[in-house]
Amino acid sequence: LEETILRIYDISSEILVISSIKQKTSIEKDVEKYKKVKTIYEPSARNTAPCVSLATKMIYDKYGEDTIVLVLPADHYIKYSKKFIDSVNFALNFLKTNKNFIGTIGLEPTRPETGYGYIKKQKQLVENIYSVESFVEKPDEKKAKEFFTTKNYFWNGGIFIFNTKTMMDNFKTLAVEIWDKIEKINDYNNIAKETYDSIPSISIDYA
Repeated sequence: LEETILRIYDISSEILVISSIKQKTSIEKDVEKYKKVKTIYEPSARNTAPCVSLATKMIYDKYGEDTIVLVLPADHYIKYSKKFIDSVNFALNFLKTNKNFIGTIGLEPTRPETGYGYIKKQKQLVENIYSVESFVEKPDEKKAKEFFTTKNYFWNGGIFIFNTKTMMDNFKTLAVEIWDKIEKINDYNNIAKETYDSIPSISIDYA
């Protein structure tokens, strides 16, 4: 977690860590020395779509509809941090003039891999940016070799970047059953477990 915070600290106005209430003690030790870091603790695990929608609403309430959000898993090891930040900045520049897009940063496969999900790319929009045809679950060995050979797939690192209003609008139209519950949450320090438990557990890739 701390490596992830440090990796993006200089390009962030604020960093929001969302995790289970069960992790609160250990997380507080990691984040207390960083002024930019805020926390939300989920009363139960509901997968990434509720988590992202909760973060989006909080950021929208605080900063408004034109805020760009970068979603990162906290446990990634990224060897070349500068290259990663360059990719993030490239995506940020694209979103400044293409606010209706929701972006994801795919990882170029170096081998057939059955332990990762994949992103199937579609047409090229501009250099190094593609539309997404589909998200694919972890494949078997045969499929992984096929994905690697065709060069039409990236590894899915669970990294997303978007404008708050765009993501909210998508939740409102494509994941109403999630947004209807998230919209009612206003006290982010005291989220009712009963309310959160009633939210469908689904990943952001499929919501």
